[in-house]
Amino acid sequence: MIEEKTKEEFFKLFSLSNGKIPSTTLERSYNEQELIGTIQQCLHEHNLILRRTTHHTNQFYLIDQ
Repeated sequence: MIEEKTKEEFFKLFSLSNGKIPSTTLERSYNEQELIGTIQQCLHEHNLILRRTTHHTNQFYLIDQ
């Protein structure tokens, strides 16, 4: 439900731009959105949590739920 609402809002934002956003940028954003969804699904399926360190290097690590 939340994911569907987010997706609707995402597409609504781009449709309001009336073509002001270059097609390459739109394509990249759609691809990145799909990638994020795939990562979220994979994390959920394997009961993993992706965390970012608080250190200035901004490294990420995976932990079990």
